[in-house]
Order: sequence, then structure tokens, then C-alpha cells
Amino acid sequence: IMGSNLAEGIPAIVDELAYKLILELSKDAGTSNWLAYKYFLDGCKLFSDFEKNRTRIDLLRDSISIWRESVKSDPEFAKAHYNLGVANDWDGNIEDALFRYQKAISLNPELIGAAAHFNIARLFWENYKDETRTLSELEKAKQKNPNIPEIYNLEGLAYSNKKESYSKEAELYQKAIDLNKENAPPVFYSNLCIAKFY
Repeated sequence: IMGSNLAEGIPAIVDELAYKLILELSKDAGTSNWLAYKYFLDGCKLFSDFEKNRTRIDLLRDSISIWRESVKSDPEFAKAHYNLGVANDWDGNIEDALFRYQKAISLNPELIGAAAHFNIARLFWENYKDETRTLSELEKAKQKNPNIPEIYNLEGLAYSNKKESYSKEAELYQKAIDLNKENAPPVFYSNLCIAKFY
């Protein structure tokens, strides 16, 4: 009898421990809402699977749906807003991505700031060729973390429209390369060569 009562009680104990663990971990992630954190983790798993096979748009869209549930459960959860921005960015929902990045920055500028500002700058450059807004967002990103090579590469691209600033452009590409000497993408070198040619 005692063994059967114990066996019946184990699932309840495991559920209680899992709940307490999720609650504790969620505090480190920036939310005290365990359900928001659960949705957040589920969305991360789906997005990770999408990154392994980018033809699976269904995984991307499922991660968007799940992260929407996360921010619905905790509207102040900055990481969930940021991840939702990234997923919307991948799905081509530019306006929603911009909104989510800006929301994440407003909720937790220290945690999310540099990455979100960079992504905003990239979207303004790629979609609108808005040099002023791009450079403004890149400056904010540099204030949060001046060691992200992609910031300087994108800043160089934004300066490429100013025909008189080839030396500034080349300087920025070189900085991007210097920050990532061992793994600098070939496009950084290509951009530097083009800037130096002119």
C-alpha cells in the first residue's frame, strides 16, 4: 500500500519541483511570470529548430505565436519582446519587428540595448536606406557595446552614400575587421577594398 501511494505521489512532486524550477529560472530571465517563461522557452526551442532548417517557415511562425503568448502573459518581459522582434524580422514583418525591438529597449535598455539598436539600424538601412536613422541607432548601439563588429560594418555602409567620406568608411570597415580578426566575414574585407579603391 505504501509503495502505491508513493508511486502516485511522485508525479505531483515532480510537477511541483518543475514549477519551482521554472519560477526560479524565470527571475534570471527578466520575468516573474512562470507561464511567460514557459512560453519563452518553447518559442526558443521552435526558433532554434527553424535556424537549423530555414525552409521550415512553420517553425518560425509557431515561434512567433508562442512568443506572442509570452508577452501576453507578461507584457514587461523584454527578452520575449526582443525574440519576437527577431522572429518577425526573419518573417519579413518589418513594422512589428521594429515595434518589438523598441519595446524591448524601453523595458530593459541594459540587457537588450546594443543588439536591438543594431537590428533597428539594419532594418532602417536595408528597407528604407534611411542614413540618418541608421547612424543614430548605430551610435546608440555603440554606447551600449562598442565591441560588436557588425555595427562598424553597417556604419561604413551608411557612410558609403556620402561620396566625400571614403576614408571614414574605410576606417569603419577596418575597425569591424580588427574587432573580429579571426572570424571576420569576407564581406568586411570586400567592403574595405571597395572603400580604399575609391
